[in-house]
Amino acid sequence: MDDGLHCYVRVHGCNVHTRACIADAGVALMSGQDAGPSRRRCFNCWRQGGPESEPLLPQVLSYQDMLGASIDAISGAVRLVYCPRGGARLGARVREDVLLQIGGGGAARDSLCRAEAWVAEVSERCLLEKQARRRFLVLVNPASGSGRAQQVWRVVEELWAAVPGIRCTVVHTTHQGDAFERAKVLDLDSCDAIIVVSGDGLVHEVWNGLAARDDAEKALQLPIGHLPGGSGNGLAKSVLDTCGESYGVLDMAFLIAKGGRQPIDLMSVQAGQGGPRTSFLSLAAATISDVDLGSESLRCLGGFRFTLRAIWRVIRPLALHAELVYWPVEVQGLPPAEARSCP
Repeated sequence: MDDGLHCYVRVHGCNVHTRACIADAGVALMSGQDAGPSRRRCFNCWRQGGPESEPLLPQVLSYQDMLGASIDAISGAVRLVYCPRGGARLGARVREDVLLQIGGGGAARDSLCRAEAWVAEVSERCLLEKQARRRFLVLVNPASGSGRAQQVWRVVEELWAAVPGIRCTVVHTTHQGDAFERAKVLDLDSCDAIIVVSGDGLVHEVWNGLAARDDAEKALQLPIGHLPGGSGNGLAKSVLDTCGESYGVLDMAFLIAKGGRQPIDLMSVQAGQGGPRTSFLSLAAATISDVDLGSESLRCLGGFRFTLRAIWRVIRPLALHAELVYWPVEVQGLPPAEARSCP
């Protein structure tokens, strides 16, 4: 454990001198007087949220629950961007930043340079993958779902503004196919990831735009982040479930800012007379497709539009005719059967 950063924390309305030390598991808050290995104690102090939030800080702020540290340009305080689990939803993350005011008995040693070095080390330890910068191209779809994408982005933008190393270029899509066109001509060296603030539809556009490029193999390696802002947010839900996180906007923003990556399988689908299209998660046809496409005019209802359309199709079934072509599995000792079709 390092010598620590001498600072003040706010304890029930009073400034109390403490040391914030970099430990293996997280940042330890210890008394300035009782900081010896055998006499460490943690402060029962308020988080920035105030008395209405959970009042006690843990002894160690785990790196797993932190996105980094930064120095406020105006106050000079060190901000620990802290998002522990503990929201109203089971396991959901809540933002409860911790502010450390530089000063105290070791103020002479804690120059700005020392504080900056301390902040840089804490921020590096918080990342899942070591990377100096994270340049995000953020695509916000104002028309997505019930129009909540703008609200979603405001919440995430405020969080990421406090996280060191994240730089965002924000683009608001203007029409259907806009994301496809932008992904198709994107300079791959201009960003480290594309963040989609919308539903699954805009993610579909982005991946198809990348797949339509001459350098598609390289382009499809570009990470895609999905902030749930539409009617259907299957990709965000799947990634969060896989990573053991609760489903929510802050949870997804936290995971993206952490810098982790999760591989995903893509499918190339040939439908009708059109060219191949890239698909992810699932492929639907017949009634399932009708529930999605047939409810486009009900976007203002959000995800409820799917339920409403499904009920309508139960009342008024859709007659469909299809031909199924399949290749039987080869059985050892038997000649392979030819492809058969069934009406």
